[in-house]
Amino acid sequence: KGNAMKRLVEEGMSIFPTVKSHYLRLRYAYQLMRLSHYRGDLPHVLELYDYLMPKIDADPSLIYHWIDGHYAAALLQAGDRIKAAYLYSRIFIECPSKRESAYRSFSIKTDEEWQELLNYCKSDHERADLYVMRAQNDRALLLPEMQAIYELDPDNKGLEMLLVREIKL
Repeated sequence: KGNAMKRLVEEGMSIFPTVKSHYLRLRYAYQLMRLSHYRGDLPHVLELYDYLMPKIDADPSLIYHWIDGHYAAALLQAGDRIKAAYLYSRIFIECPSKRESAYRSFSIKTDEEWQELLNYCKSDHERADLYVMRAQNDRALLLPEMQAIYELDPDNKGLEMLLVREIKL
């Protein structure tokens, strides 16, 4: 099974440069990274990402999030926990079909990592989204999380959902 997957990756890599359509290139990239991920070759996922993604200029697509999920898993295994958590947080917010998987894969273990992740974000909106994600934990204290979200991004869509959850408790 692993050898068959490896052959498919090799075949896809030989075809990829000849593909003119960025729409199809995006799908090739996803399938190649997916095959490498599922055969357990996460370092190869990192290599594929670095090689393939700069060669793609497709319209916005959920497939970018699917690719980011495989890339984040490879980053996590390589020890880049902050970048992996950041990608999982963006997938959680922006890709409903991968939300649960992103939530389960998200892993921040210390206050220091949390602070580093907040600093990694590009905007207060992204930082607020992190608090929305953290508030999903059954043990989360919703009021402090909601206050943090409101201070960072008063129009954040997650606030309403958390308010309804808090009222139901």
